[in-house]
Amino acid sequence: MADGSTQPPHRIDHETLASMILETGHMERAIAIHDRWLALQGEIATRGLQLEDCCITMGEKAAIIARRHGYTLADLRHTRGRHAQAWVRWEIMHKLYETRLADGRRRWSKPMIGRFFGMDHSSVWHGIRRWRDRMVFEAVREWCDGCPGGRYDEDRAAVGDA
Repeated sequence: MADGSTQPPHRIDHETLASMILETGHMERAIAIHDRWLALQGEIATRGLQLEDCCITMGEKAAIIARRHGYTLADLRHTRGRHAQAWVRWEIMHKLYETRLADGRRRWSKPMIGRFFGMDHSSVWHGIRRWRDRMVFEAVREWCDGCPGGRYDEDRAAVGDA
């Protein structure tokens, strides 16, 4: 030894070694969770998602959207009816499906949303797809309205597509 002592190097017993290995595993797990949390925060920011109060129920969230359009949930639970109601129902399905928990998982599944509306999960998937298609259409229409040369509807009418 450099200090002149003749003591042997410190030995670690098996119990201490096992606890150190266990603690290292816990630290690695904590680092992995923290890295996942940072990745989710980045995804939330880039996709423009919002974390909402986890105490709000599916019915409360659906009622808020329905009221914004001038309907009640009872109006929207009837699958037969006006086409305008279908668009609102599809918007609600999309909003419910895109609601996330803090860890990034979806809060409500398609079967859960389907039970809420009294329909099959495939009908929910159809509604979500229709709502997404409408959002793409609206984005294209908005983009074309800003283009030099006229409005989207005028362009469609000119080629006989209206």
